[in-house]
Amino acid sequence: MNLAYRSENLSSFFSRHRTVWNEFYPSERHVLERLAPSAQSKVLDMGCACGGLGAALKERFSISSYCGVDINPQCIESAAQLCPWGQFSCGDFLQVHRALDRDYDLACSLSCADWNIQTEKLLAALAEHVRPSGHLVISCRLSNAVGAEGVLEARQSLSYAESGGVPTSEWAPYKVFAPTHMLDLLSALPGASNIYAYGYWGDVPSSVSGLGLKQVFYCVLSIQLGGASRQAGPAMQLEIDPSLFRPSAAVEDK
Repeated sequence: MNLAYRSENLSSFFSRHRTVWNEFYPSERHVLERLAPSAQSKVLDMGCACGGLGAALKERFSISSYCGVDINPQCIESAAQLCPWGQFSCGDFLQVHRALDRDYDLACSLSCADWNIQTEKLLAALAEHVRPSGHLVISCRLSNAVGAEGVLEARQSLSYAESGGVPTSEWAPYKVFAPTHMLDLLSALPGASNIYAYGYWGDVPSSVSGLGLKQVFYCVLSIQLGGASRQAGPAMQLEIDPSLFRPSAAVEDK
């Protein structure tokens, strides 16, 4: 089971940000533009927040079939207002996903799976809903300073005020992956035939505690599922910094 955040900051922020195409990160827009979904494409959004991705894809590509799932009820309420033409489900994706269709052209996890405690299970569950030759699109954080375990786990503070005005915080997992670990994880998804990656280095937010890094590589990947099988594994096109594959004790100087 994943964490059900109580913070109303989530719905407050995402109802005002990331609701139009140009508010999405350049890496996200680059990968989605490359896939160019059609107006008839079915889109599933795991961790949809307030439905901003659906609104942005409708603006840019005229999609009309969008299903969003989020564990935060305030976010789902806002999503239904922003995208009244979409379908929404509130709950832990691992608990509700079996009721969803399994023929989506595009299944997305942007700023979601690497904020949860069961990243690998979430991605595997999301992949179950992609039609043959459809695509999974995910965002993640990478670093060449991750040890042999393949993932660094820190936490990020989500601050909000209780009814009495007393500031309170809850903590979200903040995961950073070794690039080979993430690529192995995605290559193991059933039917994975093509992987594309694009991204750039960026600062770690000051609200993150216990990571020990000043910068990470923010990456967006698309994974085609159900295409032609390859004995050697999926074909890969990686437009990412080659230094990610050279082990390093730290990335502070990037």
